[in-house]
Amino acid sequence: MSKRFEDLKRVHVLGVCGTLMGAFACFLKRAGVEVTGSDEHVYPPMSDVLKNAGIAVYSGYSPKNISNTPSPDLIVIGNVIRRDNPEAVAARSSAIPTVSLPEFMETWLLPDTHNIVVAGTHGKTTTSSVLSFVLMKYRRPSFFVGGVSQDLPHSFHVEQARPTEMTGPPLFVLEGDEYDTAFWDKVPKFNHYLPNDVILTSCEFDHADIYADLAAVVRAFEGLLSRIRPGGKLILCTDYPSSSHLLEVAQSLGTFPILTYGTKKSEGLQPRYFPENIRTETHQGVECTKFDVMEEGKRLDTVHIQLP
Repeated sequence: MSKRFEDLKRVHVLGVCGTLMGAFACFLKRAGVEVTGSDEHVYPPMSDVLKNAGIAVYSGYSPKNISNTPSPDLIVIGNVIRRDNPEAVAARSSAIPTVSLPEFMETWLLPDTHNIVVAGTHGKTTTSSVLSFVLMKYRRPSFFVGGVSQDLPHSFHVEQARPTEMTGPPLFVLEGDEYDTAFWDKVPKFNHYLPNDVILTSCEFDHADIYADLAAVVRAFEGLLSRIRPGGKLILCTDYPSSSHLLEVAQSLGTFPILTYGTKKSEGLQPRYFPENIRTETHQGVECTKFDVMEEGKRLDTVHIQLP
């Protein structure tokens, strides 16, 4: 089938009531694609969001959901779907192409964009939301955030228009999840995101159902660093014991610049950028966190932010 997004006419989504899958389905609908979906947990608020978007949702999984006429051009299967799911079994054995959401991103949306992947054990949603919000003021980015922000119009947005004076490829901010992609593709989702720049916020043990130990998590992030495309960079938080190792891995690759940030030294690492004079103050009538941004001991600016 065609790999051009504009050639997609009908898409069916399994696991459509998840936060991210639902946001993806709504994006497709806004882009003019006819969308259907199925899930076994169809209830508000996501059921209302999908209904208001005009997306037909089947309650429960069944091969009948994909045999309607006209049949979909593509079936996107969420990672909540198990190998023995009857609808997934029917989909994978049919002639209709099936992909995971990360595979869809890699094939249809990311090849020609400058991709900023925000990864880490925690802090991904907050960081990717703040970054997308700031960039909206200047560069009109696309973004893919695994949560709901009060300050972004959608969790999943692909910018169709761009200022005529903008040079270089369009920006795409992605929350890069280290959880696995799909039942047939047991690699981190971010392996599919074609990163130009990576922001690595943290590295601790998590997802004990798929990672045996911290070393396995670290190896997943090593794989992400190895995928940084030419001309990109790494922005690495140094606050964690594994930061030294990941910095060494990045330096050994020798193919991209590295910027470090953090709030403290970690095993002798001194971050290039760090906060000082962290305090809580009222700014323009709103209680904010305020701090000075330091670069190698020199104050660059003062930040007010409505986050703790």
